[in-house]
Amino acid sequence: MDNPHVEWLGARSGAVAALGGAEVYKALGAGANISYHSNVADGTHCATRSEWRTPLQQSINAFLKGSGTPPGVITMHPNKSANLSQWRTWTTPTLGTGDPGSTTTPADTTTPPETTPPPTGSGCTARVETASTWNGGWQGNVHVTAGSTAITGWRLTWTWPGAQRITSSWNAAVTTSGAAVTADDVGWNGAIPAGQTQNAWGFIASGTTSTSTVTCTVT
Repeated sequence: MDNPHVEWLGARSGAVAALGGAEVYKALGAGANISYHSNVADGTHCATRSEWRTPLQQSINAFLKGSGTPPGVITMHPNKSANLSQWRTWTTPTLGTGDPGSTTTPADTTTPPETTPPPTGSGCTARVETASTWNGGWQGNVHVTAGSTAITGWRLTWTWPGAQRITSSWNAAVTTSGAAVTADDVGWNGAIPAGQTQNAWGFIASGTTSTSTVTCTVT
């Protein structure tokens, strides 16, 4: 739980650390076991926030009482958001269960196939990844891939198939009109090297999860 409204508490650093920690959890097959919540209203320095109540109770029940499931959600205040791709050049592996002292590589530790193939031309592609879900909502991460030529900016558009709606987002300028979504880069995250994929931005949405087809345009 983080407070983004007191500058010296370092909420942006906390957000980066949470995203980095989440990658470790994912590599260990426990991605739903970590949560981070800083998207809260302003208040006094040490006061609890009402937005923390539900995910905190869910975590207590899951990890201390052994009942229910953890929230598994990372939601950042838009003024103190973070992008892990600024801090790493590596892809999170899927860790196996082999003997760390062995000189052979277990079959299940091979690098997973790339899930966002680069376009064959000079444009870009994008996809929505479901990061976590809970009753009535979910978190999506949006990955953008450059084609055979590096890009300096992108615009993404898609249309929800049902009642899904974005309630908050970070690292993108997002506009919506009914089920239609448009998202533009915010400058520092627009540049992507040729053939590379960037976890460009994220959002919180209401409704059920959806892997809508995303159209990516170079800007």
